[in-house]
Amino acid sequence: MSYFLRTVRDYDAKLLYNWANDPDTRAASFKQDEIKWDEHVSWLKELLADEDRDIFICMDFLSPIGVVRTAKDDGDEKKGIISYQVAPDMRGRGIGAKMLRLLEEKERDKYSYLCGEVKPDNEHSINIFRKLGYKQVSADDEKIVFEKDISGEPEKISHERPYREPQFEIMRVFAMLMVIALHYQMMGGRLAKAPTGLGFIDWLVEALCIVSVNLYVMISGYFLTEKSFSVRKCIRLWAQVFFYSVFIWIFMMIVGAAGVNEYFSFKDGIFINIYDIQFLVFPVINRHYWYATVYIVFYIFSPLLAAGVNRLKKRQMHWMLILLIALLSIPKSVLPLQFPIDDYGYSVPWFIVLFIMANYIRRFGIPFFEKKSRALAVYFLSALMIVAAEALCVALRGPDPQRFYYTTPLHYNFIFVISGSVALFCFFKNLKIKNTDLTSFLVWIAPYTFGVYLLHTHKLVMDKWPIWLWLGGDYGVLRPFHMLFCVILIFALGIFIDIVRNRLFILIERFLDWCMMFYYEKKEVFDYLITGFLTTVICWVAYAIFDDVVFKGMEELMRVNLSDAISWFIAFVFAYVVNRSFVFHSDKHGFKEISKEFVAFGGARVSTLVIELVLLNVLVGIMHINEKLSKYVICSIVVIILNYIFSKLFVFKKKEQAVDEKDRA
Repeated sequence: MSYFLRTVRDYDAKLLYNWANDPDTRAASFKQDEIKWDEHVSWLKELLADEDRDIFICMDFLSPIGVVRTAKDDGDEKKGIISYQVAPDMRGRGIGAKMLRLLEEKERDKYSYLCGEVKPDNEHSINIFRKLGYKQVSADDEKIVFEKDISGEPEKISHERPYREPQFEIMRVFAMLMVIALHYQMMGGRLAKAPTGLGFIDWLVEALCIVSVNLYVMISGYFLTEKSFSVRKCIRLWAQVFFYSVFIWIFMMIVGAAGVNEYFSFKDGIFINIYDIQFLVFPVINRHYWYATVYIVFYIFSPLLAAGVNRLKKRQMHWMLILLIALLSIPKSVLPLQFPIDDYGYSVPWFIVLFIMANYIRRFGIPFFEKKSRALAVYFLSALMIVAAEALCVALRGPDPQRFYYTTPLHYNFIFVISGSVALFCFFKNLKIKNTDLTSFLVWIAPYTFGVYLLHTHKLVMDKWPIWLWLGGDYGVLRPFHMLFCVILIFALGIFIDIVRNRLFILIERFLDWCMMFYYEKKEVFDYLITGFLTTVICWVAYAIFDDVVFKGMEELMRVNLSDAISWFIAFVFAYVVNRSFVFHSDKHGFKEISKEFVAFGGARVSTLVIELVLLNVLVGIMHINEKLSKYVICSIVVIILNYIFSKLFVFKKKEQAVDEKDRA
């Protein structure tokens, strides 16, 4: 989801107070003294009541990430003075510039000019204002003043993915093409034959492409070492996996192509097994896509990894990598034994090793591979050694694809797969990419490559596309051309579908943003309805427990009355707590004040209970309206409205506080 601004409310006081007293914030402010709580509350109350000042919190869906405010200039009512602050734990992500862009869009109808005042030593804010087109209008030893005319056409706020170094995006594209080529070889049944003639070419292609997964993880690790964890990215990644898992299933049923395969039980394209449904609906938990599951877990832990690894010196990282490879790679690479801790490179621990490798390359580099010809030579030599190791395994054990020894040279943590991965990664890293139309195109499609993987490895598709593309045919010397055609076709189709998926996600995200903005405009009402629903559910659950379990065996009338009374009291206490804390944000403190508030809340609820009983008797007994309609619709609506009014006006009424004329930078 994109960022949006919402109006600050009085319940945001604590959040803003903590942000304002952050040491870095105070150091960058014109008034650097610590702010007192009473002063802060009075200042916020005055600000919210002042029509000439606006204050907004920038939201990343449910997370507040910064605050920005404007005040009308005393000498020019069409000029707004800007002040902003990024949340302490969100700095360094470009949020400040995005907040100011959103502010310009929001305040365009109110002001013709926006003006920012910055301390001369605050280089970060100075760069932000300059980046956004603000012109420096004055400067002295105390402050620099920037100004921007926002009366013209609004600037388009870009929601595109950030631009990365092109050589890494191109590497991502080639890595996914390699993945498809591997699956072509595997599904075409070409890899079980002895490495002679065309079979040798098949094996060599596999050896050249087996580094693809390691490359893909290392690209992520290379950038994750310098980036903070993003909940938004994690949610988007999960949603993307869910989308492909579920919608391909729906599509296959619609076109009647589901059939029966080794993974699922189908009959005429319709599920008959609940296990099949839950497998596709929960793809990450069930490892529908092994890479996606491992990567999401790896990504969640990446901030901890980055924090630890970035503190290590070169020599420490050097020995750490040697020990890890000695533990996870070398023994299996030289001995014909299957070790208990060996995961073949298909798990989080191996992804962590790749993360550390990428971090090492980013920070210190590998001098030997600075020369690209050396990197390519090691890559091709590693591929030849993989083929040789495969041939040796076949000679010793026989060409049985199910044997552990046969597949060992193709494990992601095999020593020559590692050397090939590192060499090819360094080759791409050191490439100098010219800005051409082809380069721009490859960089543009690179973010959609993960969708290619999710499309062609779906369990319902994986055993279909080899049939649709005639992989089992004997094409002789033309087979490489057939493979190239299939790889490009699958890749192009996957990119196209993921672009469509991305556009759909953008529309959904914008709708969710609109919903969130609407929610925050009427937050108190929506919170009241949500907590009211939860209160009702708790009342029902409590009644069921006491009626069916606790008082089971008791005389019916007594059991019903006791269960009803106790469940009402439990729901009443819950309602008081959530209304006090989350809906009306009560400012009452101390035993005496809270006790009065609790009694007042109880009195209000008893009053609405009496009103409900009277109204129910009138509706049913006098007006002869249906009992269920009267009880669950009319009376419920009336009681909900009355409970809100009583709580708002009498129970959780705010204290009146004196307003000071103090303001802050």
